[in-house]
Amino acid sequence: MDINRKIQNEVEKTIYLLDKLENIEPSPFLYTRIKARLKSVENVVSFRGSILKISKQIVLALLFLLNVYSIASYITSETSEINKRQEYIKNIASEYSLNNNIDYITNIEGEN
Repeated sequence: MDINRKIQNEVEKTIYLLDKLENIEPSPFLYTRIKARLKSVENVVSFRGSILKISKQIVLALLFLLNVYSIASYITSETSEINKRQEYIKNIASEYSLNNNIDYITNIEGEN
């Protein structure tokens, strides 16, 4: 019991010392400084947001213009260029065997 009594006395001393402490008054301009700091951070964030919006719009406009240019150049190309493109596609298809209709399952069954 003696230990519990000592602990109780120490707690009471500590509480007594804490009660004697006076509250520290903050600077009267603390709120003004905090408000100014928040406003400056807010300005930076809004500036970055506006730059991001503008850059997105510019990228979308460039992509749109690139698509329009691609479609216009494809439509206005001459028939000889179209024939060249078709021949090129046929060459790629034959080189990679894309135009062969091979039934692999039948070939596997035939080997057994």
